[in-house]
Amino acid sequence: MRCSLEPAGVIAGVLPPRPLSRADWHLLEMAVDFTRLEVALRNGKMEAARKLRGRIVENYSSYRRFGGSSKLAETMMAALDGSG
Repeated sequence: MRCSLEPAGVIAGVLPPRPLSRADWHLLEMAVDFTRLEVALRNGKMEAARKLRGRIVENYSSYRRFGGSSKLAETMMAALDGSG
C-alpha cells in the first residue's frame, strides 16, 4: 500500500499573532511596576516603593512558576536586589 499527502491548496495571508502566555503577562506586570518603582524612589515615596517592590517579587515568583525564563526578568531582579 502506498500513501502520499499533498496539500489541497494554500491559504493566503498570515497567521494571527500568538496570544501572550500567563508567564508573559507576569513579565509585563513586572516591567510596568519596575518603571513605577523608579519614579517612586526618585520622588521619595518610600511606602509606594515598598509596595511596588513586593508586587515585582510576587510577579517574578508567578512568572517563574508558569515557566518564564527571560533574561529581562533576571536583569530586573538583579537591579532590584542592587537597589536595596
